[in-house]
Amino acid sequence: MPKTFISYSWSSKEREQWVLEFATALRESGVDVVLDKWDLKEGHDVVAFMERMGTDKDIEKVIMIFDRRYVEKANDRTGGVGTEAQIITSQIYERSDQDKFIGIVAEVNPEGRPYKPIYYASRLHIDLSDQDTYAENFDQLLRWVFGKPAYPKPPLGRPPEFLNDSYLALPTRSRAHRATTLIRSASPAALGALQDYLESLSDSFNMIRIEGATRDDFDEEVVKSIGAFTPYRDEYLSVLSTLVKAPPSDDSALVIKRFFERLIPFMTRPKGMMSWSEDWFDNYRFIIHELFLYTVASLLKNERFAELLSFIGDGFYAAALSQDGARTPIQDFTLFRTYLPSLARRNVRLELRRLSVRADLLRDRVPPQGVNLDDLMQADLVLFLRAAAEEHAWWPETLIWASRQYSPFELFARATSARYLQRLLPVLGVSTPEDLHNLINSFYSQQGLSRLPKWEFDTVELKRLTGAAELGRRP
Repeated sequence: MPKTFISYSWSSKEREQWVLEFATALRESGVDVVLDKWDLKEGHDVVAFMERMGTDKDIEKVIMIFDRRYVEKANDRTGGVGTEAQIITSQIYERSDQDKFIGIVAEVNPEGRPYKPIYYASRLHIDLSDQDTYAENFDQLLRWVFGKPAYPKPPLGRPPEFLNDSYLALPTRSRAHRATTLIRSASPAALGALQDYLESLSDSFNMIRIEGATRDDFDEEVVKSIGAFTPYRDEYLSVLSTLVKAPPSDDSALVIKRFFERLIPFMTRPKGMMSWSEDWFDNYRFIIHELFLYTVASLLKNERFAELLSFIGDGFYAAALSQDGARTPIQDFTLFRTYLPSLARRNVRLELRRLSVRADLLRDRVPPQGVNLDDLMQADLVLFLRAAAEEHAWWPETLIWASRQYSPFELFARATSARYLQRLLPVLGVSTPEDLHNLINSFYSQQGLSRLPKWEFDTVELKRLTGAAELGRRP
């Protein structure tokens, strides 16, 4: 606890009593007060006692009680207050931290101005002369003593990305701001502004192409590109966060769907490119997969089930992926998660010995606010189940961290309610609770165990993460 010396003038019996009550309140608030009434005994050296405020290293704070008599003695350098004033003056002007001394105004002059000695005239004080504000200002004093200001200085953040030499400048900021503003105000122009922003963002993907590299450490370019895109991912998430708090709209879900369809061509070679390497598109594949996962996570987090179905249902137009004629133009959502050879090679090249560099990146890139890692894992689990229900495959990258999840994810915990479960079933791609139970149980058959995601010795505990035994048990 901070040790604090109190300097005051024996102006009157009333002032001495005021100081005693003040010092007692400080003691009761955890402040170790040094006061002459308590600590100066018969036979003690009075001057040595006063000098303790400057020489005793344990005394961290000095409180000076200003009234008319104190100020007169301090300015005239008379009496004990005059001696203390000399000590305090030298300490104030010699100390660079400016944080040991505080003046407490206990009395004001007839014009209402605080009594303050000359040496303290320009310094800030705390006013305890008015009973109406005494309690509030006493709390302010305690904050000063304990170094806990009411308005603490925020931590120093990172410099803005646009100051970096490698900053990626995409022409989307003003459109994102306009879309956010119009969505919040429920403007009829909001949908058009959202479409304009997303078209601008998708068009800007041409600016992050890294084709043509043949270096062994090409993965560095991929990781660098992913990092450079972060401000625009966060910009997208900000717009999305505003959108999911607005009234539900299938039209908005359709606009987001079209945005992702415009991104699909970036996941493979452009038409006319006759020579390429598959990892040339890995930055696109990671970024698009991440955006997709956050979109699903945000819709689930805000229980926008109908819009999620509009978004992922009925497939995506992916003509760019079927240019060789091997696949149909309409493909399911699993196209947004593809293998990244560059990150696999990075694991080997740098001897990282990680189970999944991609999963590490997804975890490490989770922003401090909004959608968190649990939300991403929940989205991956829902996508995994829906894909299985449709006889497709979705590899849930983030569930590598699910071994630390000891209870069902929030959506499935809520789905212990039969009514809530009925709302969730279409998102999972099944019609009845029995269908869902059968789907989950199918992974625990002899053949199904091989389909459960597994990383070395950790297997996704599907029944635990879904709370399968309790689903639909409540009304």
